[in-house]
Amino acid sequence: MAHVAIISEIAPAANPRAMKEAAALSGAGHRVSLIHGQYKGWTLQLEAAAIPPGCTSVPVRYGAGAERSQRLSQLVSRFVGKGLFGVGSRAEAVAFRAIGDAGWALYQAAKSVRADLYMAHYIQALPAAAHAARHAGTCFSYDAEDFIPGTFEGAA
Repeated sequence: MAHVAIISEIAPAANPRAMKEAAALSGAGHRVSLIHGQYKGWTLQLEAAAIPPGCTSVPVRYGAGAERSQRLSQLVSRFVGKGLFGVGSRAEAVAFRAIGDAGWALYQAAKSVRADLYMAHYIQALPAAAHAARHAGTCFSYDAEDFIPGTFEGAA
């Protein structure tokens, strides 16, 4: 069976649709890795219970859930990324950082998981899934239900 990596900046306890997909894939015999955001607060208490049986959790801390030095680095990185993107730079590292705090961190975690398919949930996970798939020489998909028109307006 295939190994599927589901990538989302949303914590499992706050992402029931992705957890249902993970449970269905695992139930069908596929190996599933959940690469997901991890927050502080109430989601930490519910996170373990939200992970479907047979799935592996790969938590990524970013934003308010990150340690202070990591958070400061993410804020500076995003600010510089948006500035460089705004003046025309389309380098991968710039694009990752310009889209938000989670993208680069999700990519770093995703490329450490060798999967047959990388499935992005939510827009910040899309570049991470695409580049992790390229790194692994395999495929990626995007949950189009999560497409949000206007996400990148004003980025250029």
